[in-house]
Amino acid sequence: MEENNIENKEENTAESKPNNNQNNSQKQIAGAIIIAGIIIAGAILLKGGGIPAKIDPVKQEAELTKSMPTFSSCLDSGKYAQAIADSKTKGTNAGVSGTPKGFLLRDGKVVATVDGAESAELVIQKIDKALVGNEKTINNINLDPISISDFSIGSTQAKVVLVLYEDFQCPFCGAVSGLMKSDAPLIQSLIQRDPSWNPFMLGVNEYTKKGNVKFVYRDWAFLGPESIKSAEAARCAGDQGKFWEYHDYLYGHQDGENQGNFSSLNLKLFAKEMKLK
Repeated sequence: MEENNIENKEENTAESKPNNNQNNSQKQIAGAIIIAGIIIAGAILLKGGGIPAKIDPVKQEAELTKSMPTFSSCLDSGKYAQAIADSKTKGTNAGVSGTPKGFLLRDGKVVATVDGAESAELVIQKIDKALVGNEKTINNINLDPISISDFSIGSTQAKVVLVLYEDFQCPFCGAVSGLMKSDAPLIQSLIQRDPSWNPFMLGVNEYTKKGNVKFVYRDWAFLGPESIKSAEAARCAGDQGKFWEYHDYLYGHQDGENQGNFSSLNLKLFAKEMKLK
């Protein structure tokens, strides 16, 4: 019995040795892999590779401010803050309560209004009627007279003028501008409601090119601080002759309201894209 037990113990011991050796080998391989990984990662970091350093937005804006002193000074000083506020007050006095809100004038008198994201077909019909003088004057609208401080496109001899109050964060303003992507949910929603819907500013632009209509843009920044700041930035770009380029860029880059898309940093990045000083 004792001899058999001794033999069994020896057999068990002999059988367990290969397993122990195998486990030790696996541990050694795993350890070698980990060490190799650490060495490789260290080499990458020494060469300046690996995970890029996080950009400091404060430092980035400071660098932009330094590289574009004219635009940055205009934006940071709030040079046009009062003008933006005044434009909103005057728009409110004319009956503006949301954007886009437009007024069609013939001979300096309001003959029709454009309310919200109307279809191009409807707005063009109103313009055509105004051009032939088939619209009656609307007397109860206190619209501020057009002046040289207004941003406008088109001939000064145009028979009809479209004054449009807008907010750069307003999605409906972006939709009617024709600068919003055609597959945007809002555009698809408008088309679903009216299959013939098209951005009316595309039609208005054709009339301005022909000299029949003059288009006047006015601020009615009401959706929050980024609406006001983006309106200021557009006017600062206007100081360098690029109001309309900046105007189009803002509408082409809408992304929510007051979520940082039109932050001071981004407004300066936009200006850098346009090579402003």
